[in-house]
Amino acid sequence: MVLAKKRIPLLAVGIVLFLSLLFTLYGLQRVNAQTPPDPDISWDQAFDSRGNTVDLWVVMVLTVKGDAETVEISVVGDVTQTVDAPDEGVITAVKVSDFEAAADDDSIYQDPDVTLRVLGSAGAELVASSAPGGAEDLVPSDLGWKYELRGNQAQVQVKLPEDGVSGNQVDSFKVYPVYDPRLRGDHTSAASLNANDPLPTDRILNLIVSNLRAEPAGFRLLFLDGYGNLLTLHEGTSINEAVMVGVPEHPAPPPERPDRPAPTPEPPAAGDFSPGSGALIAMMLAGLFLVVVGGAYVLQTRRTR
Repeated sequence: MVLAKKRIPLLAVGIVLFLSLLFTLYGLQRVNAQTPPDPDISWDQAFDSRGNTVDLWVVMVLTVKGDAETVEISVVGDVTQTVDAPDEGVITAVKVSDFEAAADDDSIYQDPDVTLRVLGSAGAELVASSAPGGAEDLVPSDLGWKYELRGNQAQVQVKLPEDGVSGNQVDSFKVYPVYDPRLRGDHTSAASLNANDPLPTDRILNLIVSNLRAEPAGFRLLFLDGYGNLLTLHEGTSINEAVMVGVPEHPAPPPERPDRPAPTPEPPAAGDFSPGSGALIAMMLAGLFLVVVGGAYVLQTRRTR
């Protein structure tokens, strides 16, 4: 009895400790669930010539949004612009509205010092000023391109995404040669492809860039919608070449197949059986009769034993 009385308090203490540990773990899990992850942003900048002026665009994507509310774009010594933080994973292009430079201004041929800050509620800084980076996050996985030099020309091949870019339909794109060191041609569109209707997405588009000033270090491609708004960009020598493998450059339309005439039922030839012929029905009845007779014989044999 004494041992039994001592076991009851020990059991009660064990239950209390177990429940305390359980509630503690549950509370920690709730706290972790309510704490949003730190935001993470990838972005790049690009110029687009518009007549005698040059526009500055910033393309960004929040790979992790967390509790980000706004993004501050700063051009040192000139412009500061704040925009709503885009949804997580959505490639977003922002035109720096107050930035405008003359096309003959030599200062634009050196990229201006642009920085981005990610801000939370009440302007709290979540991500400090950062330089461009994470270009691979700014390009949909089914958008691909590459180029091939041919003397002072280059052939640029582009495979457009199946569903546009970030939910928008690509309507045109511009190609800028990028030289090293920077030259005027970096901000002058060498070639472009436009269409009244949305560009096709089931083939590779070929574009010839002529009159290259020197061998370029790569190209900058700007993808725009039907209103001339930038959707995304990429600068380099190629991107996602795997999506271009096996895609014909100019596929021929599939040949038209004539409609097949509906088959006309024909009666069976003389001597053949068909489901409606009397001979087949007679054979089926004979088989059923043999099964019944055989079964009756087996049952009768078992009874006599």
